[in-house]
Amino acid sequence: MDWISTYRGETEPDQERVGRLRGRIEERRRHSRRGPLRPWMAVLVPLGMGAGWWGFAREAPISERSLEGGGAPELLAISRDVGVRFAGKGQIHGTEREPHIRWEAGTLTVEVEPDRGVKLDVTTREATVRVIGTGFTVQRDALGTRVAVAHGTVEVTCAGREPNLLEANEATLCLPTSAAGLLARAAALRDHGAPIDVVLSTVDLGLTGQTDTSPVRNELLLLRMQALAESGDPVQALADADRYLDARDNYRRDEVLRFAAVVAMDSSGCSRAAAYLRPLARPEALAADLLMLADCSDDPREVSALLLLAQERASTAEELGLVAARAAAAAGASP
Repeated sequence: MDWISTYRGETEPDQERVGRLRGRIEERRRHSRRGPLRPWMAVLVPLGMGAGWWGFAREAPISERSLEGGGAPELLAISRDVGVRFAGKGQIHGTEREPHIRWEAGTLTVEVEPDRGVKLDVTTREATVRVIGTGFTVQRDALGTRVAVAHGTVEVTCAGREPNLLEANEATLCLPTSAAGLLARAAALRDHGAPIDVVLSTVDLGLTGQTDTSPVRNELLLLRMQALAESGDPVQALADADRYLDARDNYRRDEVLRFAAVVAMDSSGCSRAAAYLRPLARPEALAADLLMLADCSDDPREVSALLLLAQERASTAEELGLVAARAAAAAGASP
């Protein structure tokens, strides 16, 4: 045998092995047939580890990591079948087949390729979203957790409620259930100009079951009295102020006394306001409090002492001017 024949015999592929290799390639092609990736998911491919990572280890665990982004939305490929875009804060763990995302705040958009056996869930304090193949957005803020479906179907379970299926172009809002969450929602509603009765109903729901020592209960009362005063109900606003002042751990006591004094002065005059003003008459009192109390006093000596203290406590030229004007008026009224 010449050297060419020897070389051919040593380098020609074994036809049986070639046939087995072709069979494996064809089998892989059949299993990998799928619809096109979402356009923005295709962008994520270069962000992965490499081509081998996409095709293998579908059951590989996901290293627990934080999702944090405060500016432009960030893209992340969780696996070959799951991609997310996020601007906010959360955590991810689980496996590539069953990823779990805990979302705390901000906006999270998820794309899951259908019919790939992926079971993903997103949880917030107010909701749990379970999905097999779809695209959806989860937005969590002070008002609650909003879930909007772009395509496919998701199952949403709001805290304390039965599961609910959402189809494409549908959305739902899961409301807070904790007292702190309801306090944040009520404050956000008030800031957004929601009707007072909506704000008050949210506050009342948060007050349910709260004890007198709960700091959240006191903050809810403070928000309630402010909303009532704005709605033109000073009687109930002052009743809530009294409830706050009677509670323990009322660390915003002076603020509530000051607020109640103004409400009482506007609605009933000095006779009602004095009860809230007198506890403020201390060496460390604000000049404005001392001036209001001086306006409500009929005792010239007390007025003089209050104005002298107000002058010492005045921190602006405007306050000094008000003290001087009140002192001049008091001197003119003296016999």
